[in-house]
Amino acid sequence: MTAQTIFVTGGSRGLGLAIVETLLGQGHSVASFSRSVTSELQALKDKYPETLLITQGDLTDADATTAALERVIATSNGLDSMILNGASPGPLKRMVDVTPSELAEVYAANVLSILPLYRAALPSLRKSGGRLIVLSSGASEQGFEGTGAYAGTKAAVNRIVEVLGLEEPDVTFIAVNPGLVKTDMSAAVLASSAHTMKPETHERIKAAHAAGMAQPPAVPAAAIAALALRAPKELSGRYIASFGPEAKALLEG
Repeated sequence: MTAQTIFVTGGSRGLGLAIVETLLGQGHSVASFSRSVTSELQALKDKYPETLLITQGDLTDADATTAALERVIATSNGLDSMILNGASPGPLKRMVDVTPSELAEVYAANVLSILPLYRAALPSLRKSGGRLIVLSSGASEQGFEGTGAYAGTKAAVNRIVEVLGLEEPDVTFIAVNPGLVKTDMSAAVLASSAHTMKPETHERIKAAHAAGMAQPPAVPAAAIAALALRAPKELSGRYIASFGPEAKALLEG
């Protein structure tokens, strides 16, 4: 496969870092955008100095994100795919306790941040027939107590992706549910949601983690990378699972 250029947000840790590492290992050029540079991301830069570009900024700062993306497009002479992974879990509270400002903050990070990046990338993605992959969540389909703000943002992402798929025939848009992933963020969310979820719900999710049902980030990362590189046009506008048949077909093909 010809080497591609991919822009990845939230690439400094967890699933985002695993996506960056997967793409680099397959010989592609990656631009990672994140608020910080972790030691793990710097280690990848040391290993892949020619094909990894690290850019920094706040995902909710439209000027910073678009400037980073425009720099990548200019230096790489185009863009093949974009993976929007950066997200905030938001306030882990029952909806009656969520303030308007807290709701605005999580929507700014998880939904509104997509729009300036999409607009800036669109000319290059149209030209390359590229793909825009947005990380969604199973919470977009089934809410749990205390996760209403986050779940609402991911449901919004699914609908935006569906509409973009209808509006832009030259670009493939996909919302991806990565499943239960073993990351520092998921562990922190599980620990801090004990007081908002029903005890039986919290124990069920906790038991799933304890039983090893949470995947290491490299597993969904491989599927997400495959979608960014090879997803067919007929998947555009869809919400799919990284462990579903569509992703598996690309990994096995």
